Amino acid sequence: MTVNNRLQQKMPDTEATMMEIMRKSSLVPLGLFHNTMSDTEFAGYYIPKETVIAANLHIVHNSEKIWGDPQNFRPNRFLDANNRIKNYDEFIPFSIGKRVCPGENLPRDEFFLFFVGLLKHLSFYADPDKASPSEVPNIGVILCPKPYFVKAQARKN
Repeated sequence: MTVNNRLQQKMPDTEATMMEIMRKSSLVPLGLFHNTMSDTEFAGYYIPKETVIAANLHIVHNSEKIWGDPQNFRPNRFLDANNRIKNYDEFIPFSIGKRVCPGENLPRDEFFLFFVGLLKHLSFYADPDKASPSEVPNIGVILCPKPYFVKAQARKN
């Protein structure tokens, strides 16, 4: 059992928050590029051999059909009535199927350790003297936030 699986059982609110962060950020919005190996038809479309294709993970993670209000940050969308993690087939930050990231557990576990470590030791505040962070990312092969300012303060033990 990975750290992530154990966390889903013991810290569902933290896990749900991390899942919502990954859904909202779609760090690698198009996943990895692939080539078709033969002529094929998909959903009524003809795709010739050696066509470059990519899954648009960003569109899936921001679909109103799937998430209802994708623009809102709501970690509780990943929790059921019993406060257990609710999984969605459409939650695919590491891609899906045969092309899923083989190292998915490592970044998930590292993200948890880093995230919990920050929250344990620091409190974060928006800098009132600076503009609020933009939810519109810098567009590229990798989505990254536009520069913003935040204040961090050490927690008292």
